[in-house]
Amino acid sequence: MVLLVPMLFGIQALYFCAASPPTRKAPTALLSLTCDDTAVEEAADLALRQISADQKERATYLVSTEFSMSENILR
Repeated sequence: MVLLVPMLFGIQALYFCAASPPTRKAPTALLSLTCDDTAVEEAADLALRQISADQKERATYLVSTEFSMSENILR
């Protein structure tokens, strides 16, 4: 009986500490934008430009790597 009471208090403390945190609401600023909004179009344009730049860099790297490998093979 002496150990039962502290054990029950410990279980209750663990239960309250382990309870799921309150859910956060999504920001309404993001939900209120439409596909036609200029901010959305600008963000999409920026993303496409960054993807295009990454692809150009990757292509340049691959071509230079292939060129240097072919030079090493021909030597």
